[in-house]
Amino acid sequence: MGDIIIRYKDFPSYKIPATTVEDENGDYIVFINTLLGYYAQRKALKHELDHIESDDFHNGRPIGEVEARARRKAKE
Repeated sequence: MGDIIIRYKDFPSYKIPATTVEDENGDYIVFINTLLGYYAQRKALKHELDHIESDDFHNGRPIGEVEARARRKAKE
């Protein structure tokens, strides 16, 4: 696994709290929505980091299963 780079960006709406992309070097870039408050941003970051730690970009699990597990874990 490469580096994890965190960027803060104005998203078009509040609907998407964060998103993660993997670049050609194997680094993960996590984009956090700046329209959200501090605690919502922290929760979104925790959610995205869980995806990275669980190898959700490569493990082949169904997206519904992956998202449900990440949401449960972010509440911990």
